[in-house]
Amino acid sequence: MDHFEIFPWNDNFETGISIVDEQHIELVRILNELAVHVANHSSPIKLDKVFNELTSYADYHFKTEEGLWDVHFKDDEWLTKHELTHHAFLEKISFLKNEEKINL
Repeated sequence: MDHFEIFPWNDNFETGISIVDEQHIELVRILNELAVHVANHSSPIKLDKVFNELTSYADYHFKTEEGLWDVHFKDDEWLTKHELTHHAFLEKISFLKNEEKINL
């Protein structure tokens, strides 16, 4: 299997802010790449590489997005909720990565 879209791109991901939308497209691409490797039972080396790419890119994206949010919506209560969602996502990636290593 060469391509699998567990998260097909659609308008629901679009914010209207070009830098955020471009980063969302890249995150979706990485998530779909990870789905292909999981479905193919890829080697731990390949899975580790994709998990690392996803973790790094998600961290980069979240910092970008939160920085924009903090400037334009500083007192918005959704900022804290959004940051918690980002933190939970990174924790889940870390958990899955560690689980994969344990199961090998």
